[in-house]
Amino acid sequence: MDFGKLPLEQLPQVDFSVPPLRAADAAFLQAVRPQSSAPTKLHIYIGCPGCGATKRGGHFVSAQNSRRPLLGALQPIFQYRRTQRHALRAARLESDRKMVAQCTPRFSFCPKFPQSISHEAQLLNCAAASALFFEVAAAFGEHLGTTFLQMPPTFAPNQAGVLEQYLSAIPPTLPVALELRHPAWFAEEQQEKTVHLLRNAGIAWLTTDTAGVRAAAHGRLTTSTAMVRFVGNGGAAGESARLGAWAQRVVEWQAAGLQTLYFFIHQPEEKINPYSAQYFIEQLQENGSISVSFLDFWQDDSAVQGSLF
Repeated sequence: MDFGKLPLEQLPQVDFSVPPLRAADAAFLQAVRPQSSAPTKLHIYIGCPGCGATKRGGHFVSAQNSRRPLLGALQPIFQYRRTQRHALRAARLESDRKMVAQCTPRFSFCPKFPQSISHEAQLLNCAAASALFFEVAAAFGEHLGTTFLQMPPTFAPNQAGVLEQYLSAIPPTLPVALELRHPAWFAEEQQEKTVHLLRNAGIAWLTTDTAGVRAAAHGRLTTSTAMVRFVGNGGAAGESARLGAWAQRVVEWQAAGLQTLYFFIHQPEEKINPYSAQYFIEQLQENGSISVSFLDFWQDDSAVQGSLF
């Protein structure tokens, strides 16, 4: 993931602070939480950005079982060419059903809207492509997590009307998180307008914690589900503190009433992702009464687990 990537020598000058939980967001979570005297149960899904396992072999998947579900979430990326979408439709659905059949009960997929919708069409005149995506997403059944719609850096607040119109046409049963990248979305006044828009639409605002675009690590909550993309730097100095700070924030979110969290880890080398996930799980355990299963690492004679954190 190249968004916000910086050279290692620039990282010491970056303020990686995690934004505090805003009082307005905490009040929102309280307002939408189920009416119960019991504490909110937070469902946490921790995952990697893809399903290929070749770069992770020897770390937590055996060569004989390379398609095994790897973490608590998965983010397959679906890209459809307009000229081929009808030919791909049956094959794609059949492939997805085969993946779903191999999943454990708690395993979730988080499909990404294709770039033909988000980048090429920029949400305009894409009803057919959207209908196809909705159909593909529905094929995951009970294993469907929150889908996510990533807009390009050129998609600016002056297109908020287009965004609102498109979001209003998404089936209400389809959970969606939105990633915005143009810097103008994060200016304080515009940020409040965006929060209002997304809460009305029932869409989560995805948080991207990346070195070069700190405003994207906004931490705003517009539904009872949060999605975070943590962009690491290969275990560089200070990365353990970043993961620890996010664990503390998750504990605060849970206390405020957050119900579901998707936490995706992006490292420059895919083989590092599971170790970052393991460390994050350890931090969740240490910072609060959050119970998360630890990962089972599989190793062969050619791979030795290193200490990154």
